[in-house]
Amino acid sequence: MSIDALTEQFVRINSLFESMHGECISLGGTTPLTTGEIHLIEAIGKHPDANVTDLAKVLGNTKGAVSQMAAKLEKKNLICKTRRADNDKDIILTLKEDGWYVFKEHEKLHADLYAELEQYASELEQAKVLMDVVEKYLNIYKERLY
Repeated sequence: MSIDALTEQFVRINSLFESMHGECISLGGTTPLTTGEIHLIEAIGKHPDANVTDLAKVLGNTKGAVSQMAAKLEKKNLICKTRRADNDKDIILTLKEDGWYVFKEHEKLHADLYAELEQYASELEQAKVLMDVVEKYLNIYKERLY
């Protein structure tokens, strides 16, 4: 496989992820949520003491974007906003019961996807080499673009 072909595959994967970003998904029969909202729920679940600024960094979004998504999720009764006891300007986002349900359904979705890929990769002798190539590819792009 040539580097051009590999690059084309990365571009296709990236395009697929980009096109999914605005789509709404229902996880386990929940209210449809955008992938951005689902990933904010994931970030809140994995970083329970994080404020909006911290979550924006985790997600690679602006504070404004996270605040807007948080307002939508609060209206959908999936999260709640609380002020930190030692700093009343600092807003912490926490998952409500339905938010935890979405979090767990999202985790299951990823676990199923990863299990299928893991089984396939374990059968490949070249899996380590492929991972090294992908990591090198990513590092080259980071060095040149950032």
